[in-house]
Amino acid sequence: MPNDEILSLAPSRLASKGFKFVFEGISESCKRCKLRAACVDGLDEKRVYEVTDINWKKKFKCPLHGEVVLVTLRKAHLRLALPPGLIEGVITQYKPIECENVLCKNFPYCHPNGIKLGDRIRIVKEIGRLEGGCDKVESYRIYEVEVK
Repeated sequence: MPNDEILSLAPSRLASKGFKFVFEGISESCKRCKLRAACVDGLDEKRVYEVTDINWKKKFKCPLHGEVVLVTLRKAHLRLALPPGLIEGVITQYKPIECENVLCKNFPYCHPNGIKLGDRIRIVKEIGRLEGGCDKVESYRIYEVEVK
C-alpha cells in the first residue's frame, strides 16, 4: 500500500473503486462505536477521499450504515482554478479566489470541496482553460491537484 493510502471502512452499498466522498466529521453514533478507530479516526474533516480498493472479505456491522466493508482510501485529486503557467509536479500553497458568484459555471473550480486556504498542493496536470464569462479568473486554467 503506497504511503498516501489509508485503510478505513465504508458502507457496503457505496463501496466501489473510484467512489469519492467528503468526510464531514464524526457523528454521535460513531463516537461510541467499537469500529471508530478503524473507520473514522484516520480521516481529516472536510477532505475529499477516493476509494482505491475494497476487501469484500472484511465486513462489519455498523450502527449508522448497516454493513461496512474494509476499503483503501486516498485523498482524492481535486480540480481547481489556478493561474496559468504552473508546471506538473510543482508544490505550492492554495489561495482561494475571492468570489461569491455561486451561479457562475466556474464556481466549483474556484471554490472546490476538500481544500482550504494555505493547504500545500502538488500540481498533477493541467486540464484546460476555464470557460469564459468571468473577469476575475479570465486567464486562469483548470488543474488537477493533490492536497498534501
